[in-house]
Amino acid sequence: MKKILFLSAFLFLGFGLNSCSDTDLNSPTNEENQPVENNTNDIINNLESSFEVKARAEGEQVSYPDYYCGSYFKDGILVIKVKGTNIKDYKKDLEQRCKSHLFIIEEGVNTMNELLQVRDFINSKDEIGVWKKLGISACGIDPKDGKVVVMLEDASEANINNFKNEVINSPLIKFWQLSFSEGNTSLESNKQTSSLAITPTPMIPGADFYCAQGGGSVGYRCVYKTKPCIVTAGHTVKAVGNKIIDTQDLTTKLGECIECDVTGHDLAVCTLVDNVSSSNTFKYNNTTIKIVDGTYDNVKKDNMIALKGFYHSGPGKIIVEKTKLSGRTFTEFAVATYKSQDGDSGGLIFSPNTKKAVGIHIASGEIKVDGTSQKAGAFLPCSAIKWKYGTLPKNN
Repeated sequence: MKKILFLSAFLFLGFGLNSCSDTDLNSPTNEENQPVENNTNDIINNLESSFEVKARAEGEQVSYPDYYCGSYFKDGILVIKVKGTNIKDYKKDLEQRCKSHLFIIEEGVNTMNELLQVRDFINSKDEIGVWKKLGISACGIDPKDGKVVVMLEDASEANINNFKNEVINSPLIKFWQLSFSEGNTSLESNKQTSSLAITPTPMIPGADFYCAQGGGSVGYRCVYKTKPCIVTAGHTVKAVGNKIIDTQDLTTKLGECIECDVTGHDLAVCTLVDNVSSSNTFKYNNTTIKIVDGTYDNVKKDNMIALKGFYHSGPGKIIVEKTKLSGRTFTEFAVATYKSQDGDSGGLIFSPNTKKAVGIHIASGEIKVDGTSQKAGAFLPCSAIKWKYGTLPKNN
């Protein structure tokens, strides 16, 4: 593939060089004297926020330029794939969108709009029971490979052929195997209710709580309708009015669910009682992390993230974007290679690099790619949470 590196810093390594009026692919311009962004995560956030967003019943739908084939990270540098011959025009447009020239352009084959058309057609089959019948776990996009990824519970040749016959047979699709073990922790047998007064557990990312549905983890603190709240996975709470209880005594009320998505699986916003402290400051790998207020990082293939759940706290890498999960409300989940288990649901997905939230953990599982199996998790991006309830991280 053709790769063109726009790292203009190299142009200044020599001294006394004459300026050149000709513009070529290796000489990015900044004709509008706009501020130049150098942080890779901020560059991708600028790029993603530059695309037109259209509202739909099930969530936002992004409209991309006809030349745009997606993007991903490679060795810490943003790679943007394009299709077409007007490279100079694409380069200029992308520099304006990214507010930077620190990215690589790579030749693409399938545009993002083409991939989304196939993905959305497959997603529509979930509503009529085809996903359940064929054992489809998820369907997303791999922009690095320029393919729609269909993830089956059992990616045998027979099941793949069934999919091709009953749904669609397209060269834009590739198949992986993905199985989820979603569930909630139940009451531990050695825990008993207590009448002794306790200091309520602070509601910070990764802290645990109990409710009628089992256990869960805090995603992040936010303010919703002027009230301090936490965001967590819907299936840990399940319904509006469900109380969240302190696991120290299984008696003390910490708060209750005031908003939950229609299926009760994906997202819940819970108020906190007055005497419960909360913040977005927590420990990760012996380092104190304070999540940045009022913003988030966008999901991007091969970007490194981390989970802060009650049971697991560790790194991972995003492998699939724009993923629908079977029977879920939202269509823009992501899959990443981090370890998790029951009880981590709702935990924070964040960037250790930028200290920004990325999403909340929804389901644990195992993914098999090219014969190699590894632990994987699905998470709901902050962009979807913001679309649904307008909530973003906010510290005290």
